[in-house]
Amino acid sequence: MWVSDDQGENYHCGGRFYCEETDHTFTLELGESGLQYGLSAKVPKLVRGSIEGCLVDTLRPLGLGGSGEWNSLFWVVHPGGLVVLDSCDAALLLEPRKLAASRRVLSEYGNLGASTIFVLDEMRRWRQNCDEEEGGMYGNHQWGVMLRIGPGLTIEMMLLQAATNPDED
Repeated sequence: MWVSDDQGENYHCGGRFYCEETDHTFTLELGESGLQYGLSAKVPKLVRGSIEGCLVDTLRPLGLGGSGEWNSLFWVVHPGGLVVLDSCDAALLLEPRKLAASRRVLSEYGNLGASTIFVLDEMRRWRQNCDEEEGGMYGNHQWGVMLRIGPGLTIEMMLLQAATNPDED
């Protein structure tokens, strides 16, 4: 599914992909004690086997990404747990620092429902404060992907374009 916003400066397109027959691999239920997460041992393998194809389907029409080119993008990944982050790293062969903002937010705040906003803020701060060498490590790239793995094993993503001036909020 394509979503496009011609008026937005920083959001260009997105996609949502549901992995068939995965209803019970990643669950989220509201109970008396709050939200209860259920994560099957199959999730890492499903993420590793699905994520690159979803990214290619979304980004190829724009001439971005592709096998071996994922390190040319910045990454804002929902920190839903180390298993999910490690699976993304392994599937896309990302450089060690590509998911550093997501890992930092996970270690500081845990798996919050809206924690992707914290990752975006972390990337913004790094971009403002980094020198030339760190910029490449931390994701000082023009294009990036915001990614979330959700219940029923749904992969959602948006293509983002960095502001031309790192000081823009």
